[in-house]
Amino acid sequence: MITLAYWYLLPISVVIATIAMSTLVGGATFFSPLFILLLKLPPHVAITAALTTQFFGFSTGMIGYIRKKCIDYKTSVILLLITIPYALIGVYIATKLNAFYIRILLGIAILYIAYALYFHNKLSVKGKTYIEIKNTRTDNKITMSGEDVKTNIVSTALGSLFLGMTSAGLGELLGFDWISKSNASFKTLVSSTVFIIAITTAVTSAAHLSYLATTNLPGLDEVLNIVIFTIPGVITGALLGIYVIHHFNQRIIQMYISIVLWITGLLCFIPF
Repeated sequence: MITLAYWYLLPISVVIATIAMSTLVGGATFFSPLFILLLKLPPHVAITAALTTQFFGFSTGMIGYIRKKCIDYKTSVILLLITIPYALIGVYIATKLNAFYIRILLGIAILYIAYALYFHNKLSVKGKTYIEIKNTRTDNKITMSGEDVKTNIVSTALGSLFLGMTSAGLGELLGFDWISKSNASFKTLVSSTVFIIAITTAVTSAAHLSYLATTNLPGLDEVLNIVIFTIPGVITGALLGIYVIHHFNQRIIQMYISIVLWITGLLCFIPF
């Protein structure tokens, strides 16, 4: 049954999507703990709603980047061959785990993201020398050394696994890894990451929705009542995020967001 009880999620979704699109942090990283900790929803409902919402937000951003013609499609499609299978494995694992264990895994993912957000702004070059990432990015194709490619494949697979289990992890493990190891332009890295997240999230959210629809678990109506407000919010926020990423200081935004995520991640470990 459709209800308007979650109307307040509309403005919240605009803010979350703007932050997500401008920091490479998946929107579900914010939505899942919001739904679990504040709305007291079961993890299987919260994660499904969060991933469905994230899909629409990142798809909007993806369309914007497609129009700007800055996505490295060759690299993105290759990585999709990794992200999609591992995300589906994550979905399967999530269906077998106790709800509190999923919260623990979500907390671990969020704490890692908080750490990565705080430290990924700078690129280490030859020991302790640091240079700003933004000023060293010129290439339109994502290239890395052989060893870095192997590391990226592992981090991408792990991020996809966590995306399927907890809704969080892929954008952070993939995008931040690219930033530290590739000379591609910041716009190419962000747009390609958004493209991969959007496609992978579409498959992952469909798998979670299918699980709810084909089992006796309650929650499908709850997901619908949430997304009718979050989807319009994230579509608006995604468009704002594309503007923010090119006009505001990312370091300041990411520093404050990392603090919020530290607190949120720790709260996931508290059984209440």
